[in-house]
Amino acid sequence: MYYQINKLIGFNPEDGSLWALSEPGNLVTIPRFASLLLELLIKNNQKSLSRDFFMNELWENKGLVSSNNNLNNYISIIRRTLSSLGLDDIIKTIPRYGFSFDAKTIEIFDSERVELSEPPVELEEEQVIYKKTNSKFLLKIIISIILFWLITIVFIFLKYPQQNTQFNKVMPLGMIENCKVMGIWNGIPNNYNMNKVINGLSSLTESHVIDCKMKSTIYYYESISAKTPSVMERIKFVVQCPEILNNNMECKNFLNNEIIYESH
Repeated sequence: MYYQINKLIGFNPEDGSLWALSEPGNLVTIPRFASLLLELLIKNNQKSLSRDFFMNELWENKGLVSSNNNLNNYISIIRRTLSSLGLDDIIKTIPRYGFSFDAKTIEIFDSERVELSEPPVELEEEQVIYKKTNSKFLLKIIISIILFWLITIVFIFLKYPQQNTQFNKVMPLGMIENCKVMGIWNGIPNNYNMNKVINGLSSLTESHVIDCKMKSTIYYYESISAKTPSVMERIKFVVQCPEILNNNMECKNFLNNEIIYESH
């Protein structure tokens, strides 16, 4: 799992790595406690948090000794790192109280951050590889596709119980380079167009998670709902399946849950 902050920076809390989405290969790693602190700020985005809250969560609840100096040092490390990646003034100091994290958008990706390899080999070589694929691998592919459709059907059935007779619709939308784009029914008629889908895929394409240099099909689902008058939840489910599957290329699934805070 990793976070995307303001569509500018990626953050993996498991190893403390951060990167600019425009340069996904250049990683910056922060210390473990700084990583824990940053994840705590992200999970409490746009909330005013006291110094005592941070000290209890990061140190005292784990039987460790805390201090204001430690907290200040880790806050300073996070600020410098984010600033070096192009994100300034996102951590606000609240005098005599604590801090707040003021991101406009926080996106959570369940899939691991990946860097794609070189473009696939020429078609003739791919065909040879495909012919050598054994029955066990083909069974794995079939099971993956069946699981994807089961998850999609259950998700849409629960999300839109009144329109469940429509949940199995898949609509061709167009092409993005070598990717054929198919829209999955979300219960709202005429809710998809290519500009909207291209915008919805921008964070995945900019971070090179989705690659349309190879021939493939993209299945795209998106819905948006209001959690409160000022907080919106956008859910995107994306699957990319290469035209030719082999041991190095499989269908990739991405579930993205984005919380949008509307300013007043």
